[in-house]
Amino acid sequence: MEDDYIEFTREELEDIREGITEETFELKQFAILRVPVIALFERRIKRLRELAEYQKDLFPDEYREDFEFPEMIPFIGTYLEGLFNSYYENKNALKKQLFASTFPYEIACLMEKMCANEKAFGKVFDFVELDDKILISKEPDPMVIYTMLEQMKLKQLIKLEDVKNRLNDVPESLHHEFKRLHLLATKY
Repeated sequence: MEDDYIEFTREELEDIREGITEETFELKQFAILRVPVIALFERRIKRLRELAEYQKDLFPDEYREDFEFPEMIPFIGTYLEGLFNSYYENKNALKKQLFASTFPYEIACLMEKMCANEKAFGKVFDFVELDDKILISKEPDPMVIYTMLEQMKLKQLIKLEDVKNRLNDVPESLHHEFKRLHLLATKY
């Protein structure tokens, strides 16, 4: 039995290439503009992998999967500011590579890593109660977070253990962010 295959004209191939490029760009824009939540990203990651397969089959010279990804800084230590620094450094490194990428396979992998970063950081705050009413898509400005962390230093709330023991002294909006991150890690 012969392998069945479809022959495309040059124009059809160009249309397919253009379609892959456009859809990849749209999916990348989605990832850039949204909070990385696997429940939201899963379908899009799957679609990017499909586009990568089409690219591999039809345009093998344009396909790549040998990417180097940023080394993720683990969330170890007890200093709250250091933990947030690691979180934002990871986010920024992944987004920087995402902005530069045009390859469906790479973008899919970056989206997975972005979700993993959110989930791992959210686990740091497993001591706060879950609140299903929190909007996980409302991410505060990092400068607001750092301003609140500076306020907490004045109250001697520097380490994670301090925060656990004196959660009532944490600014409400930062406490809200802890809950949002924990909810992301637990339910999404």
